[in-house]
Amino acid sequence: MANIPIDIRAAAAVGIVTSSFISGVAFGTSYFAVPALLASPTPLCATSWLSTYNTGKFLAPPMAAFTAASYMYAAYAGPQPFTHSRSQPLILAATLAISIIPYTIIVMGGTNRKLMEKAESMRSLGSSEGLVEIGEDEDEKTKVLVDRWSTYNAGRSLLSLTGALTGVWAILS
Repeated sequence: MANIPIDIRAAAAVGIVTSSFISGVAFGTSYFAVPALLASPTPLCATSWLSTYNTGKFLAPPMAAFTAASYMYAAYAGPQPFTHSRSQPLILAATLAISIIPYTIIVMGGTNRKLMEKAESMRSLGSSEGLVEIGEDEDEKTKVLVDRWSTYNAGRSLLSLTGALTGVWAILS
């Protein structure tokens, strides 16, 4: 590792740290925040999910792009850009980092849209304890959708974690 120039090590380190951060936030949301949402009344669950989603939507895509750019710089900045054995895993790490955006659109998009509609329709209800969703398929109920979203979000966290581990492997190998 001593023969790797400092700018490449720094760029890879930034990529590793930011992809680890994104993974940790996503994992924490799925495994710590969502159970609390599921324990709350349905209208509160839906509106709190929307708040959580909007915060993630504001934070994650720019961080993913910054992370991918960091990895790509590390892959390109060396004496043999994109051809050195270290470059290929860094390019893979960059691809994994940015892939959370299409994953969100393709895999999570339908569930996200349904939950946004539910949150908007329940916004005026407050935290009504007695609300029961009737006339809907079991799979379309708010808490089922939030639970499904949590599973998809955990999968998304694995993309970032895999990117971070790939970045570590690239620098250490």
